[in-house]
Amino acid sequence: MQVSHLSVQRNRMAHVDFDYLHFEPKLLEERLPLVVYLHGSGHKGTSLAHLSKASLPTLLAEGLDLPAHVVCPLAKPGPGWLPHHVAIFIEEAIRIHNCDPLRIYLTGESMGGRGVFEVSYWSSQLLAAIVPICAFGIPNLAPWLKDLPTWMFHGSQDDVLPVDRSRDMYKALRREGAPVELTELEGQGHAIAASVYDRREVWDWLFQQSRTSSPLEPVSGA
Repeated sequence: MQVSHLSVQRNRMAHVDFDYLHFEPKLLEERLPLVVYLHGSGHKGTSLAHLSKASLPTLLAEGLDLPAHVVCPLAKPGPGWLPHHVAIFIEEAIRIHNCDPLRIYLTGESMGGRGVFEVSYWSSQLLAAIVPICAFGIPNLAPWLKDLPTWMFHGSQDDVLPVDRSRDMYKALRREGAPVELTELEGQGHAIAASVYDRREVWDWLFQQSRTSSPLEPVSGA
């Protein structure tokens, strides 16, 4: 695990500044995939040490080895994930870590799951697939995601964000013909991310996804 910092000024309105954790695979190759993890609201702040205790960083520190670079940005105190800033962060992480632009994956839990959807509405052309967990999607925006492979997870007994939120988004995506799956974890509540990320089939599915072409233009506006 490496502690890193990224700061970039795209224009007067887009100053992106993130501290983040970076995990490398044991076997380094050129042009590896990139996994971007967005944490939930409980890890907002200024402490990467606190972020390291979130679900996916904990599993990676304990030995989960993925054939990809994994970056975990830290959301500062405030409203949460700003989708445009996350999109710029992803573009810069691709460049810095020399990742394969056709295999960029975004996942997150709770506030981070909502962030996954919001970034995807804005910049689906960057992504090969997404895994939102206990997430709040906006069904009216499902047409923006009709070509993006999506695997959603939700606990059936979630008392923080009801499972109906994922069910409604799933139905909206299905109506658009999107490649989407929803897995409900029976009897489980809101804190399911660690059990999801510990499933080998999730990573096997994710790394099978690939875009057919790179986006032509980088994100630039505010």
